[in-house]
Amino acid sequence: MLDSLPPESKRRHRLNYFACFTDVVGFSLGILFFSPDTILPAFISNLSPDKIWIGVITAINISGFFLPQLLAASWIEQLPIKRNYVLTLALIERVAIFAIIPFLLYHNNMSPTQLLTIFCLLFAAYSLCMGCNGPAYFDLVAKVVPTRQRGMMYGLGSGVGGVLGLGGVALTGYLIEKLIFPHNYAFCFFIGAVILTVTVIPLGLIDEPPSPPTTRKPLMTYLVGALSLFMTDRNFRSYVISQALLSAFPTTIPFLTVYAREIASATELQIVWFTGVLSVGRIVGQPIWGHMADRHGNALALFINIGLGMLAVGLTFVAKSIPVFYLIFALVSISRSGLEIPGMNITMEFSTPENLPTYVALRASIIAPFRALLPICVSSLITRIGYQPTFAGLTMMLGLSWWFMNRVRDPRFIPSGD
Repeated sequence: MLDSLPPESKRRHRLNYFACFTDVVGFSLGILFFSPDTILPAFISNLSPDKIWIGVITAINISGFFLPQLLAASWIEQLPIKRNYVLTLALIERVAIFAIIPFLLYHNNMSPTQLLTIFCLLFAAYSLCMGCNGPAYFDLVAKVVPTRQRGMMYGLGSGVGGVLGLGGVALTGYLIEKLIFPHNYAFCFFIGAVILTVTVIPLGLIDEPPSPPTTRKPLMTYLVGALSLFMTDRNFRSYVISQALLSAFPTTIPFLTVYAREIASATELQIVWFTGVLSVGRIVGQPIWGHMADRHGNALALFINIGLGMLAVGLTFVAKSIPVFYLIFALVSISRSGLEIPGMNITMEFSTPENLPTYVALRASIIAPFRALLPICVSSLITRIGYQPTFAGLTMMLGLSWWFMNRVRDPRFIPSGD
């Protein structure tokens, strides 16, 4: 397809692809240095044994991305060019991470509760900016990267980031082991934020075609129209319900780290290597799932990987030793690598170009309450009834998610007018 384009169009396509690919690589690598799944739970556990803080930071990380998207999309749809908006908010996200570092370096006059509160506020700013950026980012990618190239772009980009991340995991382990707390984590945040900043800048170079003009709507009219889309598009509705129930999966992951510390006496260095296992699974999984999604559709990849996620959480019932936890984190990583790319791309394919931000934001807003409240509920349930009954409930939620996903017809293969 690229060979049939005129030379100027080829040059533009390569530039745009390079910019998006660089951002994917950088995000996959940079986030490893303060992974919300492993590094942040270990960091928080050093400040407080209260599991509610794990629930709070998990809720902030997940819901901060999803909650603001529908409100942001009502304005984003009216922007003919999304590039500058995307880059500006992305840089603000990085500033929020950089702002955490001085508080960790000069923490002597603060109590652990004060430090945790400041950390949560700044991390919330990071997550909320990312959420406000989501619809515009996906609209930008949809405009400049063809449908059947997105899976491999995300897959290869995340794979390259994961390969580089193995060195990052080794460096993180060295810093956490050799430096005193919390300076060790401050250096990890700094390195991660630098990588994220450098690799997001190419997005500002994208040669973006303008979006079709849209009529400005009052907010309430826009929200009613968005709700109408959800109620009338049965296929999309089944997908979103599956995604809402799938909230059990990302909610479980940070608690696996704490569970490994309590049940199998995992050390901080072993927890860092859990991050390495997550990275290896991404290296192996994302190119494979990206290729599958491009060739056979996103719905199939999602269906398979929800099942793998259910298996990973189910294995917690026999997890008593570190090797079993390595297996669980490997399954988590492979499964999540097959949920991220197809989950992003299938949403773009349900929509038409003019209402893509609305579809992206509608999905996010409907699942946001699940992503926001479930981590808090899970932390409370673990305290009251223990890990295994709580994980049993989460496994059942994943089973329902798998069932609803089985009802979804891949929009790519639905005949026009059907």
